[in-house]
Amino acid sequence: MQSLIGRDLKEATLTITVALRGALNLWPWIVAGKANDSLPADDTFSLAIVRAVTIDAAWPEGYGVSSTRWHQGEAGEDWTSDGQERELCWLQIEPLVDPNRPLPTGVALSVLSDVLGRIGDWTFSGAHAVVPIRQGVTPLLSASSTRSWFELGDPQNRRDFNICVSLEGQNDDVLDTANFRDSLNYYGAGLVSFEDLGGHSSARRITGDDIVHSVDNGLTMWFSCQAREWTVDLASWVIDLVGGCLRENGATGFTAISVQSSGRFQRGAGTEPLR
Repeated sequence: MQSLIGRDLKEATLTITVALRGALNLWPWIVAGKANDSLPADDTFSLAIVRAVTIDAAWPEGYGVSSTRWHQGEAGEDWTSDGQERELCWLQIEPLVDPNRPLPTGVALSVLSDVLGRIGDWTFSGAHAVVPIRQGVTPLLSASSTRSWFELGDPQNRRDFNICVSLEGQNDDVLDTANFRDSLNYYGAGLVSFEDLGGHSSARRITGDDIVHSVDNGLTMWFSCQAREWTVDLASWVIDLVGGCLRENGATGFTAISVQSSGRFQRGAGTEPLR
């Protein structure tokens, strides 16, 4: 995934790459179907198209229909069914909607989550996204308008996770990291807390295996966070919030954002403890 992200940063300005990490155990009938080659679809690319079409997010190339959200690009997976934590799947999309609308990063991550839930019992440990920081859009408005969903979470519950944010080199002398952190805590107040762990011009690993995807020659920042829940939806919301605060503080180009649990895994979308 690291090499994929490095390539993405040099491609179309509206190309988005998202990925999910966790541990997977395929359903027995999926294992049997893969063994005898009887499954109608058994890869991320095919299943993501089916799911995206189902929720009216995309249409596959050649259908002659305008997509409501995106055109699907490449996809990949590692569905080794051994219960070990790894990057399970990734998806590349090109949004085809009004450029003034927020990027459909969360919808794309939701599609991947649905794909994994369809083929097995999985544990969610992290979400990643490489997205352009677009001027002229208001992702913070989207994050602000949807925070009420997460305010229904148990206020006594505390889930710990880490964030790595990497930027292209032109931002080194532009972004005030203290102001950026303050923006995160301002918009996340009551839902997510962000503690700055520092940043410099080369990436380092804070936890897990290969969870940090950095932008070449750019500023990299790390944050220790707490929230009321640990779900794919919450991770998607945090990614949108980070992107919006980067834009508000003058960052440009691409950003690679990695959100990784620092605690126990949670089943599926993260609502049931792993037994």
